[in-house]
Amino acid sequence: MPEIVDMEQTLKLFREAVARGLPLHKCLTDESVFIHPDNPNGIVRFTFCKMENEKPISIVVFVQSEHHDGIPCFNVGYATEFSQRKRGLAKALLKTAINDVKEGLKRQDVADFYLEAGVDKNNIASQKVASDVFQIDPVDSVDPDSGTPTFGYLCKASTLDFG
Repeated sequence: MPEIVDMEQTLKLFREAVARGLPLHKCLTDESVFIHPDNPNGIVRFTFCKMENEKPISIVVFVQSEHHDGIPCFNVGYATEFSQRKRGLAKALLKTAINDVKEGLKRQDVADFYLEAGVDKNNIASQKVASDVFQIDPVDSVDPDSGTPTFGYLCKASTLDFG
């Protein structure tokens, strides 16, 4: 059985790719945040990053998944470099990424979308980020690929307002 996605490993691999010249673009809503859009295996993916000294220190990844109630849905994951934690980077970057995808999809006449995240029940910091940003209580869940007990978060992007 595959393991739950290791976002710390994803951050490490993304950092290496950026060092090798992976193209990044400024996001639409915050010029201090960068995005790398791609389509691995035909699946839409947006990787947002906060940089320090030309290196990604925090990432948020949106991956297209099955529609929910006929509305597009993105699985969301995030990670922050260990030395940069407890500064609110993940929460701020996730909010920026949500606003950016809202703006980008609005330009393509997509009115709304769902966000879905599964957070390992042992990852208290990620639970706090998800609860604060998604503004909902989680449901008990199990990662379908790994069988890992998780807390599941599912919300419409239109319900989120970060002021």
